[in-house]
Amino acid sequence: MRRTAQLTSPPYSPPRILQHVSGELSVSEYLPDGGYFNDVVQVWLDRRGTVTHVDAYRSFWCVAAGTLVATPTGPAPIEALSVGDEVLAFDVVRQRRAVSHVEHIVVHHDRPVMAFGALTITAEHPLWADGQWRRAGDLRGEPVFLGVDLVRQRRSPVALAETASVYDITVTEPHTFFAGGVLVHNKSRANPPPLVDPWGPLFYRASASKPD
Repeated sequence: MRRTAQLTSPPYSPPRILQHVSGELSVSEYLPDGGYFNDVVQVWLDRRGTVTHVDAYRSFWCVAAGTLVATPTGPAPIEALSVGDEVLAFDVVRQRRAVSHVEHIVVHHDRPVMAFGALTITAEHPLWADGQWRRAGDLRGEPVFLGVDLVRQRRSPVALAETASVYDITVTEPHTFFAGGVLVHNKSRANPPPLVDPWGPLFYRASASKPD
């Protein structure tokens, strides 16, 4: 039986996650590096407080709940998507439309977000802006985005005071989808992507691993 509790924390500071598993206490601490990912260190303690195992992995945050994702049957809130659903995509290498399938979904709560028009997203997430993949938090002025209708459009970043639940979805190649009307890259991966992928060195593991 697994019981998860989330501790309160100061605004804009990722919270600790406590998990009690089979009598052991597992503590995960997020360590933001200011770049595209956050390192997560997870430590297991037995009933006596002795460290039994330590692991580390990288996590990413993504698109806020309520943001519409383009699908072949019309826009759908990202939180309504399920594994196997189709989403509209675009291959920036071959410059052609595509349809991807959702393979994996991860949700986090109370994350700081920013907005580009109808797109509400975390600062770490990659967007197709000015003809290249760029970190949302690095964008200034009025960058040019690729719209779902393949028309270029300018949007200015807006910092938001409130936090939101955010969804990181893994989709099949070309690993892109349209959220809030513009093209974004997926970052969550059930398995590490190939190195030729633009985000190959960065991947998400749903949880740390503990040997038997």
